[in-house]
Amino acid sequence: MGEEGKSGSGAERGDRELIEEAARFVQRLGLLTPALLFGETFKPWAWIGSQALHFVAPYAGTIFGQDRVDRYGFLLEDRRNAEVFLNRLEELAREEDAAGKRPPKDRWGSQ
Repeated sequence: MGEEGKSGSGAERGDRELIEEAARFVQRLGLLTPALLFGETFKPWAWIGSQALHFVAPYAGTIFGQDRVDRYGFLLEDRRNAEVFLNRLEELAREEDAAGKRPPKDRWGSQ
């Protein structure tokens, strides 16, 4: 079947679960805004990042699990998945804003 089964409409075949897992991890760390900035800046480099992840996979796999590292590497190969991830981060940020969980826009106390 080859590569045609991998592309499609972006996040497929369990990719949404990986994206959700990564987005929730970023949220738990409280890094939604920096992750959005970083992600938008380096979105065109997603494929190169995936190749770098495949390169270090034998080593990273011993720490994080080979299957998980491979899945994230394949996920990053399609730039559309990066867009789905960033959209999910934006949704989480809006949810936190609506729930009042995020700090106010002006952190320094000035009005």
